[in-house]
Amino acid sequence: MKRRLMTIFLACWTLVAAAQTPPGGGMSYDNINVQHSDTFEYEPNTGSMKLTGKVSLELVPRSPGEAPLRIRAGAVSLTSSSTDSSKREVTMEGGLTVDHPQGVITADRGEWKGDLLTFFGNPAVVKLKDGGEFRGSPLTYDVESGAFGGKNFSAVNVPLQGMGGAGGTKESTNPHLLTNQSIKDWPAFLAKLKAQSAAATPSPGKQIVTLLPKEAQDALVNMTTNPGDRAQGQLVKLLNGVLRSPKFYSAEAWKGIALSPETTALLKKEKRTAEETIQMNRGLLQAAYPEVM
Repeated sequence: MKRRLMTIFLACWTLVAAAQTPPGGGMSYDNINVQHSDTFEYEPNTGSMKLTGKVSLELVPRSPGEAPLRIRAGAVSLTSSSTDSSKREVTMEGGLTVDHPQGVITADRGEWKGDLLTFFGNPAVVKLKDGGEFRGSPLTYDVESGAFGGKNFSAVNVPLQGMGGAGGTKESTNPHLLTNQSIKDWPAFLAKLKAQSAAATPSPGKQIVTLLPKEAQDALVNMTTNPGDRAQGQLVKLLNGVLRSPKFYSAEAWKGIALSPETTALLKKEKRTAEETIQMNRGLLQAAYPEVM
């Protein structure tokens, strides 16, 4: 029974991590390792779980070679709604330390509600690994938009390139990555994407869907063609991941589709930078769905 409960706990944590990761260069997490917790409690009726006492865990990234997200706290609790994924909440408290590849956060308490991460302390501190630090209470970070803020705020020796949005990386501000607003007609886009992916003949939609993780392919099949803002955001994250892929283009899939001169020129290059790959793939996507992009 204990083993089964722990399996349920890990599955729920994985869902939270996968659903609430930063867009545009942020990492996706597939698994969790719990190194230690003095006690573990699970309430099946509410889906609530709690780890207490010298909690040490790490979220394992989907991409090989990426460093895990390590969390240390006196207690970590999770509440989850089976009907509304936006109501998942994670609370971390008691000497909280979050070790991210781009920086280390120390705080008395952390809350993860929907897309908003909030850290409280006296003060909460973010130390960037490339230099500088933020201080404040609370400090907030919106993983959907990349917006960062705080009260009683101060910053010391923060590199200006670290203020570029989600994750502070160049790719995260790449103008060729998608936002919810990039697709002006979601019902038409999803209807065409689904129809193409289900057909036997090669097409842009079929090519794009094959590059998605298996669980995302299954979710797309069951997704309504008129998704809400949150579902749109999750699909945009997945599509941005595909836009980074050097395997995005297939001559058979794009046969007969008119491409812009810029996209054609990028296709002819033998070697492309990561940003050029995103630009080329966005051009291919635009050409495949000009009526909805």
